[in-house]
Amino acid sequence: LGAGTFRLLSKPKVAIVAGDGISYISFGSLWYTIDKELSFPHSLIQLSQIRNSSLDQYNVIILPGSWGPMKSYLGKGGESNLRDFVSDGGTLICMGASAVWAADSSSKMSQTSLMRQVLDKLDSYNKAVTRELEAESPRVDTMAIWHPDKVPAEEKTKDEKSDKKKITKEHDKWLRKFSPAGVIMKANLDMEDWLSFGMKKSVPVMVYSNHVFLSKPPVKTSARFARPNSLRASGLLWPEARERWANSAFVTHEGKGSGQIILFATDPNQRAYFYGTRKMFLNAVLYGPGMGTRFEGPYKEE
Repeated sequence: LGAGTFRLLSKPKVAIVAGDGISYISFGSLWYTIDKELSFPHSLIQLSQIRNSSLDQYNVIILPGSWGPMKSYLGKGGESNLRDFVSDGGTLICMGASAVWAADSSSKMSQTSLMRQVLDKLDSYNKAVTRELEAESPRVDTMAIWHPDKVPAEEKTKDEKSDKKKITKEHDKWLRKFSPAGVIMKANLDMEDWLSFGMKKSVPVMVYSNHVFLSKPPVKTSARFARPNSLRASGLLWPEARERWANSAFVTHEGKGSGQIILFATDPNQRAYFYGTRKMFLNAVLYGPGMGTRFEGPYKEE
């Protein structure tokens, strides 16, 4: 006790954004989980009031999915208020359409990116994923370590010498026509990350979206969709969709100022019956204020 390896958790002061513009499916399931199943105290904030409301009394704000572009609902005032909330030490949790808003290059809220906006930088994201996967199961060439003089020089192939084949905007637009529509896909978890506390190595994820999220350091990827040959768990997944979604990010978190932003690519609490992803969501709510922030705002523990 008292060692530097121990983190002091903070009591969550939770606010859920509700009202016109918010998906009642997304809001209803997570509200039911927090209010009825978890019986955890929380407040409701109208989406239209975000730009004018004081957020100092909260350290966790949950932004459910929306029916339309979240940017148009928040306006510049709402975006600025949420940005200040995070910088001052708050934890902002976004999912689905709200995660799309946070990752969109026009908002610059998160360093996680939407694939369609970084087609010219795919090579750097692919390299980051390769390093991450190789770090989990490293291959050690003992011959190269102890007898490098006996290892034949490898000639780079034409593909290795040149950059990976680029995906054009037109091709990506065509691939989006085959996007998952109610497919259950496998996501692998980073077992050393706090968002994976109490969970197994993978979870099934309901996907009904055409927005693919890409991440690389300094963003921490807590859960990443599986490789192409093990991605589909149930439902119709077109080969074109498998090409886009394999190894993409499902859950990310990153520090911003004294706070953090946590993104779920799809609704983690889909209709309140996806218990695996719901557990990650609850980890974000309950552990977020203590595990991922340096809260220095006006809020004080009781």
